[in-house]
Amino acid sequence: MKLIRRSMKMCCLLVFFVCTTHVLNSGNAQNQKTSKKDPNTLEGIPDPKMEEIRRIRTAEDWPNPIVVVNSDSFYLIMFVDGERVQEELNLADLEKTLKQLKLDRWPLGRVVAVQENGLRSPGDNEKICERSKEVKHMLELHKVMIELWPSGLLFALTLLVTQSACIPFGDAWVSFSGHVKDAQGKPISGARLKILFNGSPHSEYSETQTNENGEYKLHENSCPCDYEFVVVAAKDGYKIFTKTMRGKEANELKTLDIVLERQ
Repeated sequence: MKLIRRSMKMCCLLVFFVCTTHVLNSGNAQNQKTSKKDPNTLEGIPDPKMEEIRRIRTAEDWPNPIVVVNSDSFYLIMFVDGERVQEELNLADLEKTLKQLKLDRWPLGRVVAVQENGLRSPGDNEKICERSKEVKHMLELHKVMIELWPSGLLFALTLLVTQSACIPFGDAWVSFSGHVKDAQGKPISGARLKILFNGSPHSEYSETQTNENGEYKLHENSCPCDYEFVVVAAKDGYKIFTKTMRGKEANELKTLDIVLERQ
């Protein structure tokens, strides 16, 4: 009888030991699995440092990766110890390179500055738009914040990329206001206005509508160099209005009153 009890006790101890070992091993394996950084994401980079990001004013002050979208490629640009490092990549290589960057290349956290190249040839607009969608989708998959740069910073950056000559001439903003009226001088409310820089709007601030008195105001980042600037105004039942000027004139523009003619 004692032998049977002793055998039962030994069996219980053996079962307890096996179960405990299994639980401990499972826990260690789980800890190793969760602590191991996934090499296929950028989620190990800290969250964006918003206060520091909002203090950036020039391309040279931006320490994180910069992506300039071209019609058929991307420029990855970084400033290392005051020196510009630039590489032209396709989307797959851009993604691979970003994932291989060391943590000290992300001082602002998980954020990348992205902007479309403002120097374009005929037919580039649609291609650049498609490349922009591709790179934004890729960055969003990795939960990377996308900092869309205003064009004043972009044009300074574009000059660094292309090394082309450009003569600055003052403030890198367009800021003007005015009225939209019909041929009889009556104000037109709800007229839609859009401004284009080398064929494309810069942001949501590139569009507005007139109020009930036909008044509007536009204030948008420009660039310190020459470019083509177009103002477009439209309203159902009226002919579309367009006015084209060069960048210097646009940067100095303060008032623009528009007359829409009936169709």
